[in-house]
Amino acid sequence: MILNPAIEALPLQKKTDLQTERLRAIVERAYRKTGFYHQRLSASQLEPAMLQTVETIAKLPFLTTADLAANYPYGLLTVPVSAIARFQQGVGNKAVGLTQQDITNHLELLARSLVAGQVSSGSVFMMIAAKEVMPYAPALQTAAEGIGATVIEQHGLNVKELLKIILNFGVTALFASPETFLHLAETLTTLGFSASELPLLSLLCDARQLDNPLRHKLRQAYSTPIYTLYGHTDILSMGMAAECPEQNGLHLQEDHFYAEIIDPYTGQPVPDGQTGELVITTLTREGMPLLRYRTADFACLDRSPCPCGRTLARLHFSCFARQ
Repeated sequence: MILNPAIEALPLQKKTDLQTERLRAIVERAYRKTGFYHQRLSASQLEPAMLQTVETIAKLPFLTTADLAANYPYGLLTVPVSAIARFQQGVGNKAVGLTQQDITNHLELLARSLVAGQVSSGSVFMMIAAKEVMPYAPALQTAAEGIGATVIEQHGLNVKELLKIILNFGVTALFASPETFLHLAETLTTLGFSASELPLLSLLCDARQLDNPLRHKLRQAYSTPIYTLYGHTDILSMGMAAECPEQNGLHLQEDHFYAEIIDPYTGQPVPDGQTGELVITTLTREGMPLLRYRTADFACLDRSPCPCGRTLARLHFSCFARQ
């Protein structure tokens, strides 16, 4: 299933054209509306007119976590504070300002991610909102409701009570931490049942929390596919990329984000398929554009065709920065 095939399955040249158009606009916006970017581009003897294609973005200096902290909280805003609907607080002196349009875009990206994870209008969706998933719990719930899923709310229940709800309501899609999934499976075993007896059709979790050993354990415990969603607290808490049923990397939402993979020591780009540090440029962010932000997450970029039909490039992560 693809929520927005007009974008997610966009022909490659049209996707590049869209990214180029949006890159030009966001660089111009950042340059004209923030002293930080104006000074940074000027110091590099750059002007927006010199950055006309996605390939030329490499001329821009990198943006770092230290830059975010130094300009906290309002220094990178391109709109008045009154136009910011929400600040997404990061770790330490970092925060991302979002306009109402930014929030609307975020909800669509979450909806796309859920649909990629086989959540649909016929799904019964529940989220076990432990502290690991709380920052984006309300947005995930709203996105699930937006695609027509039936959402089951729960708060502070123990594992046995959660299992009752899953069985009573016929929950088909469950978002939780990997540890919670394992705890559910272990509890079922002690009760004399198997996780395969649950009505679940998809398990969803934060990509940052699921390493390969944990994924292996979950596959042993459940016959249900596991889908991961990626986000970065300094950029967007969740929904930047998501796994599809092919389970071969996470599709990056390339109409909203432009990705580069660089050598962390030299800052030079590495070839597709080679692991390096992920660098992200936000292409549509109104409130606080980020140009060439070094995420400290490590991945490789896969542009090969995906049988799911999405033309969005995939990210294969090898490790994540602490957040």
